[in-house]
Amino acid sequence: MKNPTNNSVSASSCIFASTFSLFLSLLLALPAQLIAEGSKDFVTYGGFRMFLDTRDAQQLKVYANAGETINVGASHTGLWGGFITVYDPSGNLAATFDNTSGSAGLAIINNSNEEAAGPTGGGSTNGSGYVPGTVAVPAGQSGVWTVIFDYPSYDNIGYVNILNNAPWTRAANQPNSRRVVLAWDITVSQNGAGNAGGTLLEGRVYTNEHISLLNGNGFNTSPVFYVLTNDGYLYEVDFHNADPFRFPISSNSLGLTDGTRMPIYKSKPENNFTRDYDPASWADSSIYLYEPQARDNGVLVNNKIFFNIPNSDLPTTAEVTDIFRTTTYSTWLRKELEILVIDSLYLVGDPGSGNPCSPGSIESGNPAYFVFETNLGGVATLELDLDNNGSFSNPMDRKLSAPIVAGIDELPWDGLDGLGNPMPIQNGFTFSYRGAVKFGELHIAYTDVENAPGGVTFNWLNAPAGYATDLF
Repeated sequence: MKNPTNNSVSASSCIFASTFSLFLSLLLALPAQLIAEGSKDFVTYGGFRMFLDTRDAQQLKVYANAGETINVGASHTGLWGGFITVYDPSGNLAATFDNTSGSAGLAIINNSNEEAAGPTGGGSTNGSGYVPGTVAVPAGQSGVWTVIFDYPSYDNIGYVNILNNAPWTRAANQPNSRRVVLAWDITVSQNGAGNAGGTLLEGRVYTNEHISLLNGNGFNTSPVFYVLTNDGYLYEVDFHNADPFRFPISSNSLGLTDGTRMPIYKSKPENNFTRDYDPASWADSSIYLYEPQARDNGVLVNNKIFFNIPNSDLPTTAEVTDIFRTTTYSTWLRKELEILVIDSLYLVGDPGSGNPCSPGSIESGNPAYFVFETNLGGVATLELDLDNNGSFSNPMDRKLSAPIVAGIDELPWDGLDGLGNPMPIQNGFTFSYRGAVKFGELHIAYTDVENAPGGVTFNWLNAPAGYATDLF
């Protein structure tokens, strides 16, 4: 078979796709006068407060440079053994705050005023915020630190919901059980701790999965999140009057996939798919969600969910540790927006003898590969007009799809037509093709959100001129 006719492989200019796997996302911008990061970002949302859920393990991430200070606090610290642990980029435990011994009186958010004012209480500043637990970042430890808010065990005990903007106190409103955290904060400061005159920063805290809780249905809430992809695409995800019970949110590059890592572009009940971090063990016919808090794995990329617009001072990469799987690696952070470029599409035949066919040809009944190069990952699709009649939807035609990563990649073709027959190839036989690559995809997963009457709005915040920004 000779080279395909001179049709070009086209790149899709729309970079948005959503897979509602019965999951969601959350986050919002807050007034500029409130400097801190955490639950105080929820105060301006409409509806009821989403308490941090501790039933499932989750790890919050914060980037900090050497010489900066990580300030932490929460409303549950010391209650029923409630604790905050801070880990350095290599996964070593750097500090524990549980209102005992050396941490007594530290990292406790006592009320809504302290939550709003951030880590400014006590110390030389003696402001109206909470007295923070602090970790000074030493030389050589610039990177992504991990903060965990948790209890020694879990109790499924009910509590009273409060509105996002309602005043509260730790004594009256922090549930008296090992279940949820009403208020939490992680703030990076420069030139000293937050209560020592340090400059407080925003846009440094993110997560790969945020799990929150409302105690029952009928308590609507309207969170906003900022989702950053590894291709540099920044999206605002705005929920309107969601009615969740639990509200876990994660985001990835492909959504739910089959065992071959092909996205299915469908929603599924939780009992119809498996959440797993080992794609090598996946069965082709089963449905999977790649573990949201695990390290990226080839085409399976977990996007980063920020609580404020990512700070422009973030580096492109940094060291981080997945605490639960004890894996240390370099992760991507703030990257320049990239637009897809496709190059060098050609056909390589593989007769199985170890020697490929000559360029642009294949042997009837044997496989071949369409090889190409891109600067971005995504999902590539190539349609083959094998009866060469100008239509790509006839029974004899084929459609090839596969997830790809940046660099040289390939789409395999088994040499069969759409009816399962070997191509009746003769010398000089040609066919037409057309293709596309979906890139910069955003899949948002939200579980246990029973009702979402107001829907959700997706806005592309860093779109180049001429691109649509209100995507859905």
